[in-house]
Amino acid sequence: MQTASEKATNLLGANCITPHMVESSIGLPYEEECLHRLESDILPDAKLMRMKASNYMLIPGPPAALSLSDMYAMNPDWFRTSRDPWFANEDFYTEPAAHCKWLALGQETLSKSYGKSFMRQKELLLRDEMVPKVAEVVWAMVVLNEVLGVRFLNRTQVRTFSRAKGDQHVDCGNTALGVTIRAYLGERGLSNIGMVPKLRLAA
Repeated sequence: MQTASEKATNLLGANCITPHMVESSIGLPYEEECLHRLESDILPDAKLMRMKASNYMLIPGPPAALSLSDMYAMNPDWFRTSRDPWFANEDFYTEPAAHCKWLALGQETLSKSYGKSFMRQKELLLRDEMVPKVAEVVWAMVVLNEVLGVRFLNRTQVRTFSRAKGDQHVDCGNTALGVTIRAYLGERGLSNIGMVPKLRLAA
C-alpha cells in the first residue's frame, strides 16, 4: 500500500514535499509517531486533483508543534529581523500553530486580493479554503527555501489569520534578506498585501 507521500508525489510531482526531504534539508528528525500520522493520512484522489488543478503545494508539518519563536530560535537568519524582533511579545509569536499534519497552501496569492480589506479578501476564498496562520505560512517559506531553494511568495506580503495585540491581522513576506513579519493598524485594503489560500484537508 502506498504511503501518503508516495501517493501525493505521484499526482503532484515536485509540488509535494515529503518528510524525508524536510529531515535531509533542515535536520529535523521525524519521530515514528508523527511520521506514521503523516504517512497513514491518505488523502482522497479528488482532494489531490483539486490541489493539482489549483496549483497547491503540499507540505508536511514539523515533527512537533512549532511556534514562530521556535523557528526563530532554530535559525534567526531565516528572518529579516534577526535581533529583538518587534513581535517578540506578541501572542502569535509563541502560539504553536505549525503542527505534525499535512499543510496545503496555494503557491500564488489570490489574483484579486490586493487592495482589499481582510474581510473582502476572505470573501474570495472558496468553501474548502481558509486563511492560514502566520506560523503556517512561515513554515512553508522555510521548507521551500531550504528544500527546493525556492523563495515561496517572493517579494510579496500576505495577510494571515493571526492577529497582533492591536487586533490587526499580521502579514508576512519573503525576501532575499529573510522572512518579514508586519502588522498594520486597521483592516483597510493595501495594494501590496494579498492573501494566499489554505485548503481544508479534513472531510
